[in-house]
Amino acid sequence: MAYRVGWTESAWQELEAAAQYIAQDSSYFASALIYEARIAAQSLRKSPKRGRVVPELRDTSVREIFVKQYRLIYEVGSDRVIIFVFSSRRAAVSGDDMKGLALLLLASCGRREAIPDLAVYTGQDFQLVNIESKSTRSIRCSIPVGSFSIAPNGKFLVLASKEGGSGMGQFYRLDIETSEIRKLTSAAFYYTSKRFPQSEFPERELYSDAEVSPDSRFVAFAVHSVADNDSDDLVGLSGPLAVMDFSSGKVRILSSTEKVNGEGPAFANRPRWSNDGQKLLMAFEVSGAITSLSGDALQWVDRPMPKKLTEGIVSPKGWWSSKEILFVWDPEQSGISKLFRLDLTTGQVSNAASFLPIAEKQSNDVVGVDVNSRYVLIEHQDRSELFKRSGELLQTWDAGARLRFFN
Repeated sequence: MAYRVGWTESAWQELEAAAQYIAQDSSYFASALIYEARIAAQSLRKSPKRGRVVPELRDTSVREIFVKQYRLIYEVGSDRVIIFVFSSRRAAVSGDDMKGLALLLLASCGRREAIPDLAVYTGQDFQLVNIESKSTRSIRCSIPVGSFSIAPNGKFLVLASKEGGSGMGQFYRLDIETSEIRKLTSAAFYYTSKRFPQSEFPERELYSDAEVSPDSRFVAFAVHSVADNDSDDLVGLSGPLAVMDFSSGKVRILSSTEKVNGEGPAFANRPRWSNDGQKLLMAFEVSGAITSLSGDALQWVDRPMPKKLTEGIVSPKGWWSSKEILFVWDPEQSGISKLFRLDLTTGQVSNAASFLPIAEKQSNDVVGVDVNSRYVLIEHQDRSELFKRSGELLQTWDAGARLRFFN
């Protein structure tokens, strides 16, 4: 049995504060701390009792593991783990403090019984869904949404507004707890006279395909040049990929997607972060690639594939593991695509049935895929289907609903 793992708000804030302190000297080690804490937390899904009993409390349900010099303290329930302290290893937790934290923990458990797994946008609001209990919570959103991504810390969404007939627009941050919306983009930062002094500029610079990083500190996205004809060709109008730092608001263009093979921008879209936050997978018009966070080089995903697959359109959709990606293949360029998995180390390609036991029709005509540790969401032209990783179909939504996992 796999346990659910959740963080209380205070524990996550303690982790973020520790990372911010480290970031004063090294942003790399700050990101590494958050990554290691998330990996340690996820390890409790299968081994919740691997941590030692907290000596200050001597309650066998309250345990701790260590992440570098920090104590990650958690309570083991019947089917879930709640992390409620992340503090320096040297700082002992006193009995009075622990008693207070325990009371906070009980309240937190009550609030988090329905930790959302999934966000569903239906055109007017977001429904936050707990898959097992089927409980939902609604968040009103006054902005038409073209695409969105959920921060892995569960605190906010980043969405691209839908302007005109396209799925492109400006970026906004929607706070899940307060429903407050804050605009992240305004003036153009790529198609400018400073960058292109001799060029004519498009009517508008718009954005799409937001993807929040695993540590919830950055968002990757596609930059589009849009003329006054209101075209909705998301791929044809794509320029490079960019990454925004939430703390500073600064945007950095990934150079490897700016000029591919010396011929111009990548026409990149649908960026997907690797689990460690060090790589980005992206789709191009007929293929796809992976780039490092520095954005200095591209690794083409179709290079190691059998020649037969390279004769059609290969479109990467997401990460299955740290060394495997999911992609769809359209051999006739007809719009009918099948789901496959690629091992980046060996180049081995396997069909959907080998890693996700579903009916063949459910792995055909695939438009998009979202994956987390427990579930797989497959988007088709006319529907979206939610599966357990065991292959069990849990729910189907009609076309038009947009869905993303929390983590």
